[in-house]
Amino acid sequence: MTDTHANRVHGVYAYNTGCRCDVCKLAARVKSRAYYIANKKRINERNRKWQLDNPEKVAASIERRMKADPEGWAKAHLDAVKRHRARNPEAAREWDRQHRLANPARHKATQDRYKAKHPNAQNEAAARWRKNNPGKQAAASARWRAANPKSAKARDARNNDRRRTVECYEILPGEWERTCARFRHECAYCGERPGRLTQDHVIALSRGGRHSIGNLVPSCQSCNSSKNASLIVEWRNR
Repeated sequence: MTDTHANRVHGVYAYNTGCRCDVCKLAARVKSRAYYIANKKRINERNRKWQLDNPEKVAASIERRMKADPEGWAKAHLDAVKRHRARNPEAAREWDRQHRLANPARHKATQDRYKAKHPNAQNEAAARWRKNNPGKQAAASARWRAANPKSAKARDARNNDRRRTVECYEILPGEWERTCARFRHECAYCGERPGRLTQDHVIALSRGGRHSIGNLVPSCQSCNSSKNASLIVEWRNR
């Protein structure tokens, strides 16, 4: 008597008999997955070699998938890229660096679009980095000034010119120390106690503020740079 669907042991003979019932299909998937896990490296190497040897077929397959389900393909591709970058962060950073060097105009256009869409994101990210890496920030600033003495001198001159054009009052030696002590030598904005406090104008000089002890508060470099010329209420509501 020939074997019939009724008297088969489903899930066992899925590959041999070609049964397509749900039980056998599930068993086939489980067995295939187990085989892949046991031979993952060899299978991936074989697939990679085939893809390198057959670029036209790979491109045609991708094009068919894109046309059949563009949204699904885009989501699957993005998920695969994210997984790869998470598993290989150093390789991803190196790829990004090489891509920027090879495509400066394209990279600048992407940056410009991002800045237009997120005007404060870059400043906020830079402020967070400076706050979390005070030593690196100071070293980077020192390297920049050493490598760009003319630019550093010009920036200092612009700051001095700005102070000369606003209403300035002499700050006595003990006044700044008393102001820092009133704030317990902590940043007036975040409450952190950095190694070095900077003088921040509550109302920026560029917005009509005075260079006087009444318009100065101690601030960490991160908050000072992040606030920039904004009023406190503007800065807090970003």
